Amino acid sequence: MKKWFQDKILSMAIFSENLQRIGLGLIILVSVYDILRFGMFRFRDYGISYKGILLIWLGVGLIVMSKKADRWGERMTDGGRK
Repeated sequence: MKKWFQDKILSMAIFSENLQRIGLGLIILVSVYDILRFGMFRFRDYGISYKGILLIWLGVGLIVMSKKADRWGERMTDGGRK
């Protein structure tokens, strides 16, 4: 049972790493697209559309959620009980 639980924690850690990569990729993709589309240093008058802002916040949210999942995984295993 303990081995099964450790395998689940490990798979969750791998999933959270993938969420971090997806979130970071989303932020970079939207930023580059909006800079190429609207030009640098203009936000609505500066260059990032409202959809771009929402997608950037979605990426930030994915990164924050995955970091919290990492901490929870450390607490559930022996790493957080020292």
